[in-house]
Amino acid sequence: MVEMRSENFIDLHTVPFSVSGSYLSIMLGDLAGQDKGLGELYLCSERGAASLQGRNKLIKLVPAWNGIHVPYSITTTPYEVRIETRYGMIRMTIPGSGLVRISGSGEIGLEVSSEFRLLNHENIRDMYDGTWQVFYHMICNMLFVPIKGSMEMDAPWDYELTASKYVKALFVPDGNGEMEIALEEFIDFEGKRRNDYPSIEDSVSAVKESFEKFLQYIPHFRNPEYEEHRVKAAWVSWSHIVSASRRIKRPTMIMMHTYMSHCSGWQQCTQAVALSGNRELVYQLLLNIYDFQGEDGMIPDVVSDFWGVMKAGKPPYQGFAILWLLENAQLGQFLDKEQILSLYQPMVKQFNWWRNNRILPGKTLPFFGNPDESGMDDFTVFRKSCQMITPDIATYLTLFAEALSKMASMLHIVDEAEYWEQVSRNLLHEMIEKLWDGERFISRVPDTEEPFASESLCAYQPLLLGKRLPSDIIEKMTSDLSVENDFLTEYGVASEKLSSPYVNIRGGWANGPINSPLQMQIVIGLRACGKTELSKLIANRYCRTLARTGFFHIHNPFTGKGLDKGRDGVLNQHWTSWSSSVFILLASMYTD
Repeated sequence: MVEMRSENFIDLHTVPFSVSGSYLSIMLGDLAGQDKGLGELYLCSERGAASLQGRNKLIKLVPAWNGIHVPYSITTTPYEVRIETRYGMIRMTIPGSGLVRISGSGEIGLEVSSEFRLLNHENIRDMYDGTWQVFYHMICNMLFVPIKGSMEMDAPWDYELTASKYVKALFVPDGNGEMEIALEEFIDFEGKRRNDYPSIEDSVSAVKESFEKFLQYIPHFRNPEYEEHRVKAAWVSWSHIVSASRRIKRPTMIMMHTYMSHCSGWQQCTQAVALSGNRELVYQLLLNIYDFQGEDGMIPDVVSDFWGVMKAGKPPYQGFAILWLLENAQLGQFLDKEQILSLYQPMVKQFNWWRNNRILPGKTLPFFGNPDESGMDDFTVFRKSCQMITPDIATYLTLFAEALSKMASMLHIVDEAEYWEQVSRNLLHEMIEKLWDGERFISRVPDTEEPFASESLCAYQPLLLGKRLPSDIIEKMTSDLSVENDFLTEYGVASEKLSSPYVNIRGGWANGPINSPLQMQIVIGLRACGKTELSKLIANRYCRTLARTGFFHIHNPFTGKGLDKGRDGVLNQHWTSWSSSVFILLASMYTD
């Protein structure tokens, strides 16, 4: 018998195991754990259709000895997941975008099962070559392939429902104690067994090679406290990259496994800034949302391989990202004119969409059409109305127009460069004139321009404008953010002033909790304003928080605890690519 151990690179309860390019992941059930005997392991789908149906946990994986479920412990590395039992060990990895390789040694077998949605005519069919194929409605076909050992299939057919009731496949080792399995995903067509599958050793080596190639673009950190977490942060970001498939035409980074396995344009911009050393990836991240741009210039709220939401466009963050990359990552040197033009043209359309649809006739400042467009859905500035002129949208479009001006200059379109520069200056002037009340930035109702002040961190996002702002405004905002336990906490900056009665830690994203994109904005903004010490203070506090808790998207500003439960009735919110990438950016460029 094999002694059970439990050593882990990651905890599958907080972040599923996946690899760059794949829409598959391996994770624990919501109430499970990696301790001995507490495991409940699933092969999950990150496909948009799976998330839409609330059906990410596609296949249950249970080690079995002589057909009996046995307790197990889990060991993870950056490259594989191991199930350890007293009867043998099972190794699993994902060497390709749709392939899972599983290998067993000893007397242990593996039960692979799924419950079916009977009204969707889901079924399993014998492929008459030793394999069986399972149809998951709108998600994928999955081919079960025994390579070594045998497979016992239990999948009763129900004629009345025109469906299989469930599938339960028991893979057992051969006489030499060897078990080799492939589970292979096929999209939009029936799959076929390959002539040959890579060995588990070759599969693990392929995953290692892919990750190490990505890791070479992640800078080392001067602070050993952060350097200790560099590899894990890089792995989390790398494992959230999905490849081109169906509607997705180029590499894309999803925000979170299973619960939010989709992307938005401003999230991709955050990733492009944070991972700026990976030049090939940066261009794809900047461009991918424009694959979905409408004729009128609107870009979607979120997109996946299967669906998209057009009710909102998320913040026009591309201008900020372009300007940051030009200044800090030599964007203009590694993109040729054709690539710059491929970004410039859809960005012009995007800006014009905001101007045509989010500035009322006779008015001068843009507004958000609903809170989702802000990316901070529950900012308390929206307590007054779901449509508001806010400091952040004015900031974003001011920077957007300036970015267009610089890009036009790079393309030698002189008249357009001058035009966009003037547009940027006008927006900045109107923003200060109408939203700065002498003490802070306020918001306004679009049609009446009725002023509304809240205790939201939204009022400090204009720091991104840096020294474009008058010095007295910079000094006042810096002074406000320097007060301990107002916005400034031991763990980063809260999204709502902590004395506000509207702070909601249990169910909020941006009405009190500390969240990763706002930490990035405030840190970068303060540095751009010349407030290096406060910028560094906040960056260090947030990085220490992530180093201690892991890469949760939101944290409790009172305790610093990573929030793994929250709004939308989600029991288990995983670590996110936003937080891991923001950690990489801040630890490499904005801390001690």
